[in-house]
Amino acid sequence: MIGFFLNKENSMMKRNQFILIFTLMTQVRLTQKNKLFKSMTWPADQAWSNWCDALQVAMVSDLRKSERNQLQQFLQQEDLSAQLLSMAATMPYITIFDGTYPKRLKEIWNPPLVLFYQGDLTYLQKPCLTVVGARQNGAYGQTILQQWLPQLVAQGVVIVSGLARGVDALAHEITLAAGGSTVAVIGTGLMRTYPASHRALQSAISQQGLILSEYLPDVGPQKQYFPERNRILAGLSYNTLVVEARRQSGSLITASLAVQNNRSVLAVPGAVTYDCAQGCNELIQQGAEPVLNAQDVMQALKAHYWWF
Repeated sequence: MIGFFLNKENSMMKRNQFILIFTLMTQVRLTQKNKLFKSMTWPADQAWSNWCDALQVAMVSDLRKSERNQLQQFLQQEDLSAQLLSMAATMPYITIFDGTYPKRLKEIWNPPLVLFYQGDLTYLQKPCLTVVGARQNGAYGQTILQQWLPQLVAQGVVIVSGLARGVDALAHEITLAAGGSTVAVIGTGLMRTYPASHRALQSAISQQGLILSEYLPDVGPQKQYFPERNRILAGLSYNTLVVEARRQSGSLITASLAVQNNRSVLAVPGAVTYDCAQGCNELIQQGAEPVLNAQDVMQALKAHYWWF
């Protein structure tokens, strides 16, 4: 069994520590990690060797032979248990087992098992609105954000976005300037910033809001991380607002994920000749709710947060 050559000690390990092993499994795809997790039983704690044996059983049933071979090589590290214990002691994180893990995120397909964070986790328990849009936004989108977001944050709405260029960055900046609360879900580790020009903004959010990542803190940007990150953006809120989007905009991925997880998509309509409005207009054609002002957005939020 794996446990024999991983660590001969029969030391106990909590499930909130062992689950960190999934963040180290770079050889395994996100969907496969989720299958492994669901195939295992998760007592509050058990011996290291028992954890390893349970993982091996799950590997046999859920991974292809090539994937099992790669993961076997990874698991043969003699200091793996020490790595997990060190991570648990030094890196702020929450797991899907924690009471502080947001209920909304648990409801989505393939929720992140571990979230590293900087900032105030209590924002995750408050009414949230995910705001996404074009990376190369126009004056129209900027005006919408400048007019609407201060009204929304004054009502206690937490603005969630992805720290990307364009609409994302504006949403964070305008929220902070209005004295509101914002959460950034990033596609790198917490010690990295992408784009690098947002380093000061990321620092400000970590001090006045919350930064979240499912990736190890020193991990840099990878192409596949940003679509993966989008499911978290869609999952943290019951409503996703698309402000500006071209036909091929990445924000449409977030909107699609919101729909797949039974969440509401709100879209700001625009002129049919305006490139940055084409994605939003098509979302409305497909069933997204058109919103014309901050009051429309608040009305949509009230469907989930009755006390507004």
